[in-house]
Amino acid sequence: MCEAGQGSGLLTTFLEQNDAPCPVCGHSLRRLQSSECPDCGAALELRLGSKDFRLGTWIALLLTLAIPLEFTTLLVGAGVVRAVLDTHSHGDLGFLHSYIHGMWPLIVQWGLTVSLLIVAIRWRQRFWKRRRWVQRLWLWGAVVLMGATLVASFWWMGAR
Repeated sequence: MCEAGQGSGLLTTFLEQNDAPCPVCGHSLRRLQSSECPDCGAALELRLGSKDFRLGTWIALLLTLAIPLEFTTLLVGAGVVRAVLDTHSHGDLGFLHSYIHGMWPLIVQWGLTVSLLIVAIRWRQRFWKRRRWVQRLWLWGAVVLMGATLVASFWWMGAR
């Protein structure tokens, strides 16, 4: 790990031979003598990054799982509230039974989506190490799976 003074020295050494704009104000930092921008005073540091580290597919995968999770959470939650209120007002457990029978595909999808989201987050390093076409395959597999389970859920609820 670099000490603060050593990191500053590496930054000034790098900028003696290279030109780079300040990330805050755009001022040219060539021949910089300190670790602060002379124009805006922003603290600067030298970092190593990768041009190939793309998060678009990863974020799309998370959204593919998070959006149906939110949707099913709202539907199942609203259904629970309605079933409890109907059961309470009528004093009949038939409403609760009817709710569970009618909403079980969404409850299953909720559990599946939570599980896949947990797996995706835990396996993110594995995901990032895969080739781009494999990442996209994971994404499209999730899109198809979530779409199919939503269609099946609504078909089930409409068919009863």
